[in-house]
Amino acid sequence: MTGKNINLWVAPQLPTVPDTLSDPTLITSHAVRLRQRERKQIAANFDAGNYEVAAAFVWLRTMALLKQQLAALGMEFIGELLQRPDIDEFSDVQTVVSETEAISLARDLGIITKLQTMRLLQSQAIVAHFASIQNDATSNEDEVMTREEAISCLRVCVSNGFWATSRSRSPKISNVLGKS
Repeated sequence: MTGKNINLWVAPQLPTVPDTLSDPTLITSHAVRLRQRERKQIAANFDAGNYEVAAAFVWLRTMALLKQQLAALGMEFIGELLQRPDIDEFSDVQTVVSETEAISLARDLGIITKLQTMRLLQSQAIVAHFASIQNDATSNEDEVMTREEAISCLRVCVSNGFWATSRSRSPKISNVLGKS
């Protein structure tokens, strides 16, 4: 050992969306990376009862932002962490890293907490369930996403901080590895 003090990277404290907040317009106001037009569209979809549309849009944007944040660490590094030799510096993070892998990596790297991980995985399951419902004679027309489920997904996605700033919050790779 060299006698240097190694400071571990700590995720910065983020403004959070209170768990009691249930107004989509107020929740999306915390997502500064959303354009005003997108905020209005989310609110309009909520007002129209199109909860699946609003939740799916927010989910896709959240996963894109999370994967961008992970890619900032370097795709070779991501490939090593995932033990995936098929991932190299030329790989597109959006296509080669699954949502579940991205959430797991974010948890392992300390980008999100254990509770945020659980909530993101729950939202992933809900969005995936409603996205996979078939439009055929066997489908149940009454099986729809509730407002509460959509609000929960919106709040979870926005409160995780990927939306908080326009600059990347990813740790520098040297900080993650303890190098100067």
